[in-house]
Parts: sequence; structure tokens; C-alpha cells
Amino acid sequence: MGKILSAKLGALFYPVGSDELLQVGVDFVVWGFTLDDEYCDEGPISRDPTVLIKKLTEIQHACDTPECSMSDDRYVLAMQDLRRRIDRYSNPVHAGRFVDAIRTYMIGEMWKAVNPRPSLNDYVLMRLYGGGAWAYPVLAHIIAGIDISQEEYEDRRVHALAQIIGTICALDTDPFSYVKERSRSGEKEHDVITVIQRQFNYSFEQAIDHYLEMRAQALSLFLRLRDDVYATASPAVRAYIESQVLYYAGGEHWTQSTYRYSPSGLDISDEFVRGGFVNAPVQERFESWGLPSMEWWWEYDPARTAGQAGDRRTA
Repeated sequence: MGKILSAKLGALFYPVGSDELLQVGVDFVVWGFTLDDEYCDEGPISRDPTVLIKKLTEIQHACDTPECSMSDDRYVLAMQDLRRRIDRYSNPVHAGRFVDAIRTYMIGEMWKAVNPRPSLNDYVLMRLYGGGAWAYPVLAHIIAGIDISQEEYEDRRVHALAQIIGTICALDTDPFSYVKERSRSGEKEHDVITVIQRQFNYSFEQAIDHYLEMRAQALSLFLRLRDDVYATASPAVRAYIESQVLYYAGGEHWTQSTYRYSPSGLDISDEFVRGGFVNAPVQERFESWGLPSMEWWWEYDPARTAGQAGDRRTA
């Protein structure tokens, strides 16, 4: 965990909050990495969907019902502790959102366990739900103590913004982990580059270009929609969206510096080259992904009502 800078990622994800809740954030990041590595992605349990689904159900039960647990599994007990601390240092509304996010996390991992070669449409949703990619950003506003009302939290435009951030932050790690995934994942194809290669019969370079175009389309939509929401947003909505942006920025920074996505996960080898950042702004894109699972984002694109949106992309 030290080699991959997991605690640093917790600090980058969650830069603002009480000491107690910041510790919850760091602990949850470490918990998620170890769960993925030991149970979900590698190890004997990852190869037995029946056992894995039972473990994930026990974790969800511990989060939903922290008064008791179904087993003495360390991940179950750790989740029980996380939920109890959120109850102690946050409020019931925030605790309920965390429970819902963990349920999404567990469902995503169950889906991954029985779908080793998903379509691109399935994979982008699987990536948002699995691996904590929705749970981590949900926790951001909880740790920061942002009291956004449930009505504002459930606003479809606000929800779309949060989903875009969670999805892109997760997908952006896939090009970095490509070599590691190909060398260690067996029959599983749970990275966006491999999925694009298979679905479109693309080379690696073509798949990278395809993903970068998807990324530009989503971020372009995010910027337009954020500006539209901000025009009438309450301070709480603005603070919530800013917590998502800070989460995304922290994840992008960490991805550039961690050893996690090298083939060994412990050091840098010739097959792994760290990325960098550019100052060029995202060029305006109006086309959607053309994927049913995420097409709804573009239903709230202010450019559509202004007559600027392009044709629906077929992916």
C-alpha cells in the first residue's frame, strides 16, 4: 500500500474535512484497494463467483446493518467500522448516501464476477459501479460536511455531473493499467482499451484515440452542464460539485505518480511510462457516446436546447 501511495490518494481525493472523517476517507481508499486485489481482481476468491458474491453480500450487510455482522471476515469487520465512524462523525443523511454507494459498489463487483468480457456499453457502467468509482466521490461531500439537500442531490443534472466525473476518473486509469491487466487478468477483459480493441477490431493506438475522443466528449459536456447548473445553483450545490471536481483532480494527479499500474505494482519497468498533463483546454464536442447506459447524460446538455448539439454517435 505504501508503494502505490494509497494514503496519498486518500488525501488527494479528500482535501477538506474533520480529522476523523479524513481518516475514514484514507481508510476507505486502502480498504478498497486491498479488497480489489485480494478478492475481486486477483487471488482464488476472484476466480470463484459464488464465494465472491457471498463475501460482497456480507460486506453490504455490514454497511447496511452495522449493529451486527454475518462473519468475522476482515473486510466485513472493516466495513462495519467505517459505517460506525460515519454514523458517529457525520449525519444520518450522509450515512444513508454512503450505504447506497456501497450497495452500488458491491453490485458492480458482482456483475464483473460473472461478465468477464463485457461490451463497451456494459463496461462503462460496470466501471462506474465497480471498484468504488461511484462510492469514492460520494464520500467526498460527506467528508467535507457539505449539506446538500436530498432534492438537490437527486437533481438529474447534478447527478449527471457526478456520474461523468466518477466514470471518467475511473476510465482514465485504464490506459495506464493496460499492460498490467493484460499480463495478470487471465480471461477477464476489464479495461476500456481492451474492450474497445475487441469490439471494433482496433489496434492499441486506434483504441487509445477512440477513448480519448470519448473522454473529450464527456468532459466537454461536463463543462457546459456545470456552467448551466451554476447559473441558478445554491451554495450547497456549488460546494457539492466542487467536491467532485477536487476528487477528480486528486485522482488524475495520483494516477500520474503511482506504481499501482505498473506490471508488478511495485516499481517502474520498461513497459510502463508515466503520463503528464497538458495546458490545452478540451476542444468543444457536442456528440454523445452513443451508448445506451450513458446516453441520458446528453439529455441535459444545454447545447441541445440551444440547437448546437451534433448527431448521436454510434459506438
